[in-house]
Amino acid sequence: MSETKKAVLIYSGELLLISLVFGVLGILMLAGVYESSDIRRQIFVWVTLFGGFLTIGDFFLTIFNKKHRQKSSLLDKFLILPVGITFIAYDLIALITGINDNLHRYLVGSAFCYIFVIYVFEAIYHYFHPLAALLESEEPAKPAMMPEGLAETKPNETSEAATKPADEKKENPKP
Repeated sequence: MSETKKAVLIYSGELLLISLVFGVLGILMLAGVYESSDIRRQIFVWVTLFGGFLTIGDFFLTIFNKKHRQKSSLLDKFLILPVGITFIAYDLIALITGINDNLHRYLVGSAFCYIFVIYVFEAIYHYFHPLAALLESEEPAKPAMMPEGLAETKPNETSEAATKPADEKKENPKP
């Protein structure tokens, strides 16, 4: 199996594992089995507020920066964008009016289930259409490094002299 194929499998596996974590947490939150404490909710609000702005910033960076766009998937950035916008809106409401337990449970649980669906889709999609960053490792090495025998030859030597074994060159040195 090639190194690129291994990298694609590992990347898709990571996405599936992350999706399972979000799916389980989302279902547990929606079912009311997992309830976070007030301090965890407050930390979650601040983290997702900054994370939402980073998500939007990363989306615009991908759109406007050609170099960044070549290495990342615009589809991935587009699919996660609603989560960032939703969390920013929720975080502002929570900071202004206070954290409502039911709103937190249903909104965060639903967002986690949406992230689960996105990551399952991305795992399958990127298995068949790998990211450009994963495919870079498969490109052949550039001829910047020359073999030792060619590096020792001088430009005025003929190709016959360059292909002679090192022992013959030592026996018949050129003047």
